[in-house]
Amino acid sequence: MTAGKNKGGHPTAPRNAAEVRLRISCEIFQRGREHRLRQLYRLLRSFTDAERAERDDARIAAQNAANELKAAEIDLRRREYLRRFAAAPLGQRMLLAKVERLESELTAVADSSQKASQRAA
Repeated sequence: MTAGKNKGGHPTAPRNAAEVRLRISCEIFQRGREHRLRQLYRLLRSFTDAERAERDDARIAAQNAANELKAAEIDLRRREYLRRFAAAPLGQRMLLAKVERLESELTAVADSSQKASQRAA
């Protein structure tokens, strides 16, 4: 089996790794020119690297989606715990309110210290 040829009689450029492997086998069987084989193997390596990069990108995207789902699950558990904690007796509700107040004060202090460091710079 030979590689396809275009109108001028020149072989068409390979579009994927399978076509490059076919061209390599044809070259070995027909002529076995060393320079052409080096070029084809270099092209094959670039195609396989591109395929590997696509697989890695898909794996990373799937891992990111799994991480987002896990974070949402953890957030849901946290909110459910806070809901149950808020429904508890008065002492626990007061502790929850105090924690929220302290968190807001902490963010206010952090914002003011950021603004002061920006003015100093």
